[in-house]
Amino acid sequence: GGGGGRGGGPVGRSGHARALSRADGSALTGSALTAAVSAASGEPGGGLALLEAALEETGLPARGGIFVGALRGCAAQPGRWEEALAVCGHLEKWIEQDTRRASQPLVVRALTAAIAACDKSAQTAHAIGLLDRFRALGVPPSTEPFSAAICACRHGGEGGAATASGLLATMRRLRVARSAWTFNALVEVYSAAGGRGRDAMALLETMAAEGIEPDEVTYTSVLKACRPTRAEAASLFEIARAAANQRAAATARAAEAG
Repeated sequence: GGGGGRGGGPVGRSGHARALSRADGSALTGSALTAAVSAASGEPGGGLALLEAALEETGLPARGGIFVGALRGCAAQPGRWEEALAVCGHLEKWIEQDTRRASQPLVVRALTAAIAACDKSAQTAHAIGLLDRFRALGVPPSTEPFSAAICACRHGGEGGAATASGLLATMRRLRVARSAWTFNALVEVYSAAGGRGRDAMALLETMAAEGIEPDEVTYTSVLKACRPTRAEAASLFEIARAAANQRAAATARAAEAG
């Protein structure tokens, strides 16, 4: 229908005006505005259009939750990476308005969602580029955006595997904590590249050395990456069962101590 695009015609603008107003005609602000943008982001272009209408109406908001809502909608559906980058452009201006905002946790959530939106559309270069853009704004490097960027490398074949390994090395260099998600994403990249089964298996040892506990997704992904023989699969199963037994024993000891 008309008026549904970014710019919107008169109908679109009046629709946005209604969406940005309370029943008494006053403008939505704060959490109410964030909720409206989050709801609109369920439709392609909806969150961005309402966000831009709000920015035109009242300028940059005092709080940044509105950006998280818009970007999570983009991450939920393929094909919305350009919309996510447009929202990021507004988020960058919001951070530049007060550079102290760069360290707010919501910025990490927004950045992670934006990278996930690029991943959803196989836009690896844009996903990784967002890491650099936001670091330049003073956003501290953190686990979730890096892990999401590693996941986005799964579309790049052997080159993507090398890029993902490089991102893991960068995390170590910058002293960014790794998580099970970080390694699960890397295993998925190795699986997509093919021929990287041994590298995937080696990550189990790396996780143990770093004190990170594999989960069900880790073992399933390693099996997929290895395409193992029956004997290799049985060996991996034994590793997983031993780890589960260790967790159960630790839980029992903690219960006795308590």
